[in-house]
Amino acid sequence: LIHHPEVQQRMREEMDTVVGRFESITSAHRAQLPYCGAVLMELQRLVNIVPLNLPRTTTRDVTIGGYSVSKGTAIMPQISSILYDAKIFPDPHAFKPDRFLTEDGKLNNVDEWIPFSLGARRCPGESLAKMELFLFLTNLVRNFEV
Repeated sequence: LIHHPEVQQRMREEMDTVVGRFESITSAHRAQLPYCGAVLMELQRLVNIVPLNLPRTTTRDVTIGGYSVSKGTAIMPQISSILYDAKIFPDPHAFKPDRFLTEDGKLNNVDEWIPFSLGARRCPGESLAKMELFLFLTNLVRNFEV
């Protein structure tokens, strides 16, 4: 984000337009600030703080990518392999928040965006973490040039 002042400026413009320059940003504004949400999603995609997931055990014999994996085998899902997959996220090493916006500027929730993991072992604090990250990022960018 520090290398993209134009992104910070666009975030500020969205916040100023939607919230006003002197009003506090709250959790109620999250749905009204799609570009800010897209920036947060792109940051979490690029800078995945938990690249390896918790270990899991296969419940049956499976074939993954042509490899046979026996029932009971411990596996460690590697989240970044999805978050950096060029078939899902074209130009995966580039910072492009717009990839998470629809053509009409709404936030697009991409199923493969899984920084909190997926399935039954998904982070139980995901909703709280998303809200806290949103409040932290928007208030930081709004009040400081990073």
